[in-house]
Amino acid sequence: MKLSICTITYNHGNYIRDALESFLNQNTNFEYEIIVSDDCSTDNTLQIVESFALKYPGKFRIIRHEKNIGMIPNFKEAIDACTGKYVAICEGDDYWTEPTKLQRQVDILESHPEYSICFHKARLLFDGVEPFDFGDINLATKTVSSFADLVNGNFIHTPTVVYRNHLFGEYPQQFLKYKFGDWPLHLLNAEKGDIYFIPEELAVYRITQSGAWSAKSRIHKIQYTVKFLKEISHDFPVKYRSVFDQAIKNYLRYLTKLQLRSKRFKDGLLTLFGYIKFSLFKS
Repeated sequence: MKLSICTITYNHGNYIRDALESFLNQNTNFEYEIIVSDDCSTDNTLQIVESFALKYPGKFRIIRHEKNIGMIPNFKEAIDACTGKYVAICEGDDYWTEPTKLQRQVDILESHPEYSICFHKARLLFDGVEPFDFGDINLATKTVSSFADLVNGNFIHTPTVVYRNHLFGEYPQQFLKYKFGDWPLHLLNAEKGDIYFIPEELAVYRITQSGAWSAKSRIHKIQYTVKFLKEISHDFPVKYRSVFDQAIKNYLRYLTKLQLRSKRFKDGLLTLFGYIKFSLFKS
């Protein structure tokens, strides 16, 4: 199989048709499979997916969970089930807008073995959620980026990525403790090759109040990102440690400014002290 489309769903009944139709509308010269892993949705998500599977026999593989296992374990199970040479990711509330998206990304990866990932811009669709301001992953980025660039912030929207499969083993069990699955996955792949960027909006990334990460405040996101980078740095070779340390310091500086701007003076001073301590310890 040339490519696997990896989709996780949970109560996406209002959105899943858009995603599935955008998958089926892809114009490719290769075969692709659609993996849908549903985390025990309580709405009609699974019924909609099953109706598509009946209409397009052999195109879908559905993973059904009888009880809710959580977003990250569901994500791991879905990507581990992908058999394609390449994997495209799109969660059940996002969708693609360009029928040639997959063909273009696969062609780039086929002709450039030095790239492990190909991604593009996305149009953000906000649904009553505070827009991002720091590290907005829709900002312009370099045509070719590296592992070090990705450590400094996740600039890859989930529905934009196609990556080269089987560059590492199964998604690491220890990564299940993190609140998001895509950034660790991209780091694992970026360690094996560079990242190519198409500067066109070929997908819609929907940000909803019910999103596990999107609904969090800016301050909460930055605080967790610092914790995440400190922990995950130990899962990569020591040669990257200085890259992780610099990224952590950047986030701590921004967090201090954000807390002081929000009149959380005590928190801001504590973060500033933590930044100074971290900088002295790592210098």
